Amino acid sequence: MGGLDDLAVDTVGKFNDGSVLGALCVLLMILLVYREGFYWSKQVKKLEDEIDRSHEAHDKTRTALLEEVRKGGETLVLVREQLKTQQSAVDSLMKLVSEWTRSRGGAA
Repeated sequence: MGGLDDLAVDTVGKFNDGSVLGALCVLLMILLVYREGFYWSKQVKKLEDEIDRSHEAHDKTRTALLEEVRKGGETLVLVREQLKTQQSAVDSLMKLVSEWTRSRGGAA
């Protein structure tokens, strides 16, 4: 056997001398090994998964908002073009009315 195994057996043998204190020490060592080896690694994994889900949700939200902004920009361009067309039509109508009233006023 390796040196580390012998050391572990000797250490447990010293603590496990049949007393309550020895049993508590062995239970404490088992608890520490469990906590450091299993419990914290599971907790860290849960936190990393939660962070990943949060980042994915953030990316989806950002993508959706950017798409809405793009659509809003496209709508704004269309509205501007319509307003220019309407303004041009109103200007043409005003020019026509102005010329018509001038010609009617000049003939009368």
